[in-house]
Amino acid sequence: MSSLKTYYKKQLAQALAPCFDMFQINRMVKPFYGGVGHILMLHRVVPSGNEPRIHNHLSLEITPKHLDNILGYLSNAGYDFISIEEVPDRLKVKSKKRFIVVTFDDGYNDNLQYALPVFEKYAVPFTIYLCNDFPDNKIFLWWYMLEDVLLRNNELAFSADGEHYSFDSSTKLKKEKVFNKIRKRKNDGHISDQALKSLFQNQGIDTDNYPNDKVLQWNEIKKLAAHPLVTIGAHTASHSSLKTLKEEELLHEVRDAKMKLEEAIGKPVDHIAYPFGSPAEVGRREIELVRKLGFETAVTTSLGNIHPVHIGQLHCLPRISINSLTSISVLKAQLSGVIPMVENKFKRSTLEKFL
Repeated sequence: MSSLKTYYKKQLAQALAPCFDMFQINRMVKPFYGGVGHILMLHRVVPSGNEPRIHNHLSLEITPKHLDNILGYLSNAGYDFISIEEVPDRLKVKSKKRFIVVTFDDGYNDNLQYALPVFEKYAVPFTIYLCNDFPDNKIFLWWYMLEDVLLRNNELAFSADGEHYSFDSSTKLKKEKVFNKIRKRKNDGHISDQALKSLFQNQGIDTDNYPNDKVLQWNEIKKLAAHPLVTIGAHTASHSSLKTLKEEELLHEVRDAKMKLEEAIGKPVDHIAYPFGSPAEVGRREIELVRKLGFETAVTTSLGNIHPVHIGQLHCLPRISINSLTSISVLKAQLSGVIPMVENKFKRSTLEKFL
């Protein structure tokens, strides 16, 4: 699904969510689709700003105050906060209390600077799924460079890997659409890193020295790994779309990255998040690989709550995305199962999408 369609669905959910609560729809649906727990997915926690943005980036961010409000609501609602490490055992027993697991993808340094103090306030554990190329300073932050280019250009034309692209980016809506089209071609393997680097360099961006001040460094990761509230998980070496990779490349991205991360933090790394995490990037081969490599759990970006059936699907767990558009009303509709029920066409399991 395109990020733009996702954005419109979020806007619709935001508008309808208060009605779900007002007319007791959440209460009626929760026994059937609320599940036994929930894994929340976040990326960045940053102070609000006034500069123009592409929605894809806003969908990855919330403010510290917003995070505080969400954790405060969940605490008052009586949820059990547990770590990702506890999920397999929790699914083996019956409990009247639903659990919450909080996860972050990628490894942005605001997880340490702005998120950690909020989690310490509520004594809530959380997981950071780390992409190794972030602290290795190898990451090519093409999504931020593309945002920069689109925001200052009303049209964009370039050649990439034998194809010519020409886009009208004269309005905010058109910029969103162009971003999504280029993102899809990149993730499908049709536009290479080198092609994008050429585009950005032609736009005056120094791709070799683009600020990496957004990402965690190894010393910060070691500090987080030693914190009693933090679990470090894997998120591959370079955040590539795994389905596009050959077997040797896939092993490097998953197995080798796991080993390097374990060596760096001095602890086992037993949990992984698939990059991008949708059926377009993850399939049977990838799910089977992480199982064989000994990962205890693997999370996707597929929307859903955790049900007893997931004890047999620990390497394809759904999550609930938390972002700037997640009001408390929307969160209630997600946790009750109303939004996942509609999204998944009344199915509790999302595994079938990936097989």
